Amino acid sequence: MTRRRRVAVAEELTRLAYQDALTGIANRRGFLAGAKARLEAGGGLGLIALDVDDFKKINDTHGHEVGDRVLEAFGQMLARLPPQALSGRMGGEEFCVLLPAASAQQLLEGAQGLVRRARFIQVRQVGMSVSAGAALVLPGEDLQDALRRADAALSLAKAQGKDRALLDAEASAWMPAR
Repeated sequence: MTRRRRVAVAEELTRLAYQDALTGIANRRGFLAGAKARLEAGGGLGLIALDVDDFKKINDTHGHEVGDRVLEAFGQMLARLPPQALSGRMGGEEFCVLLPAASAQQLLEGAQGLVRRARFIQVRQVGMSVSAGAALVLPGEDLQDALRRADAALSLAKAQGKDRALLDAEASAWMPAR
């Protein structure tokens, strides 16, 4: 094998190690690596945890091929986010987005926008919705802590009826009074 070919194969293996094969966006490993780099760079960041609502029902009713196409379509939607946003498939029907966020309000609006956009996805006349939990990444905070808070907000969004975005309690404290 030529040196050029070995380099090409090595690059392809690296890409495959960090990219989700179904959706084309970062896989868990790729997302965490990219998020770590962005956290080290600093700046106000927000984390949005997303989950496709009733995904098991989609698979059971319409088949796994349709379920895969739903995940693929949602991944393609996330791939079209601005380059400042890092998106990844964390596993199954769970996704995350890390993006610049100057405030809790801005983060919530971003999460709500993703929830709204997901409603327009149709695969073979099968619609979808997502729930989202959002957390500001606090200065000096470990990514896993922010992920836990975003996941807790996501669980609450699911419990409150799905197809919605909620801020975690920590971020909610930073919201202006109305």
